[in-house]
Amino acid sequence: MKVEDFSHLSAQGVQINRDRKQLVIPLENGGCIVGYFPLDGVQIYAYDIRGGAVPDLTLLGLRQPDRGRFLRVNACRSGSCEFVKNGRSAVLMANEVCIDYGVETVTMLLNAKYYVGVETIIQVDKLARENSIYMLLLQTIISMNLPALTVKGEDFLYYLSMSPTTQHQHELMIEYCLSDADVALVMIKAAELGYWYCSDMQGTLSMRRSFVNKSQLAVAQDIHNCLTEHCNQKWTASFFAEKYGFSTTTVKKWFKSVYGYDFKEFQIKTRMDKAVRLLRETDRSVGEIAQMVGYSSHAKFGVMFKEKYGITPLEYRRKSRVAQIIRREREGSGE
Repeated sequence: MKVEDFSHLSAQGVQINRDRKQLVIPLENGGCIVGYFPLDGVQIYAYDIRGGAVPDLTLLGLRQPDRGRFLRVNACRSGSCEFVKNGRSAVLMANEVCIDYGVETVTMLLNAKYYVGVETIIQVDKLARENSIYMLLLQTIISMNLPALTVKGEDFLYYLSMSPTTQHQHELMIEYCLSDADVALVMIKAAELGYWYCSDMQGTLSMRRSFVNKSQLAVAQDIHNCLTEHCNQKWTASFFAEKYGFSTTTVKKWFKSVYGYDFKEFQIKTRMDKAVRLLRETDRSVGEIAQMVGYSSHAKFGVMFKEKYGITPLEYRRKSRVAQIIRREREGSGE
C-alpha cells in the first residue's frame, strides 16, 4: 500500500500528505488517526480516540494486508480496544502489546470511548527482497519464534506487557506520529520500538489469550469493571458464578482468557495500582489508603504492598516525593 492509493479519500475529509507519505483522519472531540506508509508492505497507524464515532478503516481501504504472511503489532498506551475473529473477541488493555502473526486477518474494533496506541502492519511477502530493511524485519519476526495464530482449531493472540522503558519509547512514537513527523523518523522510531518489544518478549514470557464469544466477553468485562471501579469492595469469583449461573472455574477461565490474569491476581494488581497512585498524588494516610483499596487491616495492606514493591507504603511515598523534587529542579535549571 502507498499513500497515493488513498487520494480519493480526500473527498471524505482525510488529509493526504504525499511528501510525508502520511494521511490524517480527523475525529470527533479533537482526536485523530494518523497513517504512515514508509515502504511498500509497511503500514504504521497512530490512534488518538477520545470518544465519538470512529470510521471503519477497512471500509476506507486501510489496514488490509494482502494475501500472504503478515505481522501485525498493536500497542496500547491507554484505554482499550477489541479484536474480533469469526465472531469471537479478545481485548487489548493499557501498556500491553498484542501480536497477530499469520495469514487470516483479525478485525480491530476501534469503538472504545478512549484509546491511544500504535499499530504496525508488515506484509512479509510483499517487502522487496533486495531491501536491507526486509532482511532486518524478517530476522526480527523469526527471532520472535511465533507459532501460527491457529493451533489445533483454537484461535489465539499473543500478548506481552510493556516494560517502563518500552512504555517511554512508545509514548515518543505516538508523539512523533501525532505531531506530523517526517516519515523517515517515524520508520526509525518504529524499528527502535520493535527492538524493545523483542526485549520485553525475551524478558517476560508472552501471554497467549483465547478469543471468546460475546456472552463470555460480557461476563469478563463485568468482572473487570467491578474489580477496577470498586476495588475497595470484596469481590469473589463465586459471586459472579452465582450471578451468571456458571461454575466458579468457568468464570475464572473466561476472565483469564480475556485479560490474561487470574481473578485473584488481577484483584491484587488493581488494588496496588490504585494505592501507588494515591500514595504518589495525595496526602492521605496509609490507613485511609488501605481502606480505599479494600483492606480493612492496615498491617495486611503493608504486607501485601511490600511483597509486591519491596518497600513499605511510607518508603514508597518518600522516594516518590524526592524523585518529584529532583525532576522539578532539573526542569527549572533547564538540564
